[in-house]
Amino acid sequence: MRKISWFNLIGLGVFFLVLTSSIFILLRRAEYATLVLKVSESGSINNTYGAPMWYLDQLKPGFEQKDVFGRPRISILDSFSYVSNSKERVAYLTLKLLTTYDKKTEVYSYEGVSLLVGSYQSFKIKNIQLTGVIYRIENGNWEPQQKKYLVEGYINPAAIQNQDPYVAEVTTQRVKSYLADKITEGMEIKDSSGKIVAKIKKLKKQLSYSRFIYNDKLVSFLDPDRKKVEVTMELLTNKYGDVYLFENETPVRINENLNLNFWDFDLILTITDFQEI
Repeated sequence: MRKISWFNLIGLGVFFLVLTSSIFILLRRAEYATLVLKVSESGSINNTYGAPMWYLDQLKPGFEQKDVFGRPRISILDSFSYVSNSKERVAYLTLKLLTTYDKKTEVYSYEGVSLLVGSYQSFKIKNIQLTGVIYRIENGNWEPQQKKYLVEGYINPAAIQNQDPYVAEVTTQRVKSYLADKITEGMEIKDSSGKIVAKIKKLKKQLSYSRFIYNDKLVSFLDPDRKKVEVTMELLTNKYGDVYLFENETPVRINENLNLNFWDFDLILTITDFQEI
């Protein structure tokens, strides 16, 4: 049996030392970053109607992929979806990525690609492709700042699907009775983790009058088919910059329309007043 020379042993030792040092340096350079990715109709799956439910249902918190060292490489921390005012299904994913960080440029990179707010990016977790626009990027320990508001307003039928097209200025605060009767105190909207993001605290329903011009006269009569619905709601918002947004998009302010997606129907709430809780 041929003996290994001291020269070869020294060479192997140097090789393993360099290899170990390189791995150690790579491991030390790796940093976790947390980002929010918006997945919607701009994605490649469906550029007409938005991301379909069969796709969004697979994007559950806790779904992850690990690297060769057993560390989580990409993980879904949170997932929240809703139907926008344009009837588009929108999803926000909070992802935690194992990245490299350039201190000079202050930019995180994942798989050699820079992570930039506003950029259109694709990520892969096992057999699922994630495609969307990056909304924000933070360090790995980031958690969203949240604030609760007590909001007052009225249900606006002008933006509700399946309402009849006759919505004059004098009728914009009146909802069809069959829908008004389904709105009850205590109704809630929850995110993917079960946290309540919207809850109806108080309701006030009033019979309404229809008004129209006939022979140059204003005609007014009690309309049993419509009601005015005033609502007081508690909302949970997330901070983006200096602004707190409901469902990551809509600011809480006077005359703003909030899209409320309950499990069996959608509503549009027009804000008339609000206060921080």
